[in-house]
Amino acid sequence: MYWVRKWRFSDLNFLPSSRQTMYSGVIDFLIATAGLSGSEAAREILDAADLHDVNVQVTESYLGDHYDPTKRTLVLSHAVANSDSVAALGVAAHECGHAIQQKVGYLPLKARMAVVPMT
Repeated sequence: MYWVRKWRFSDLNFLPSSRQTMYSGVIDFLIATAGLSGSEAAREILDAADLHDVNVQVTESYLGDHYDPTKRTLVLSHAVANSDSVAALGVAAHECGHAIQQKVGYLPLKARMAVVPMT
């Protein structure tokens, strides 16, 4: 017997944070060979993309990593900003991607900013 359930969008809200926690726990022990912390890697990526005006800040909030396009600020959790693990560098690079999207005028980001100001 097969069970089929129709999922509502709100039923899936827990997935991104739980998945990120699960994956970062699995690969957090891998150390990147670049020798950079998450915040240092973010600054390098932003500078390479000529985004010198984007600030990098650290927050104590766990899973609080995000890019705020209204303040042009990249916010990294303490765990990501101060770690040199592959997972931390991946999260930092992902958030830098949002700043780059804003720079190039990525249409889906513009649409989201119209609805939700913080990404």
